[in-house]
Amino acid sequence: MSRIVNTGYLFFTSMFIAGCGELQPGEGRKNLHLPEEGYIVDLGKGESSYLDNCQVCHGRLGSGTRQGPPLVHKTYEPSHHPDMAFHLAVKNGVRQHHWNFGDMPPQLHVSPERTADIAAYIRTIQRKQGIN
Repeated sequence: MSRIVNTGYLFFTSMFIAGCGELQPGEGRKNLHLPEEGYIVDLGKGESSYLDNCQVCHGRLGSGTRQGPPLVHKTYEPSHHPDMAFHLAVKNGVRQHHWNFGDMPPQLHVSPERTADIAAYIRTIQRKQGIN
């Protein structure tokens, strides 16, 4: 199952953050660690990228470990942590705020495209657990 990344509000956000007219087209998206407009996510790549990059801390199916919080949890539902939060977490890391696992370092080896795939994969797992 694939879906086009919904980036309409993300474009507005990137223009707001980046400053209108200061960047070349697409630069705002790069600064926010977003794939190019219209990128179609790949859940297969999302699963394999999650397993390669995220499971050690967040668990095989997003249930968390001693090193990191569960992503299949109401705290990470889309209304509280939209997909953009995953992109910013990968790019900038995350300061400890909801859990007591310490800070998450940036994961700059994970591309914007793989981050979008991972977010889509996490959302699929969340929906299976009743988190919408």
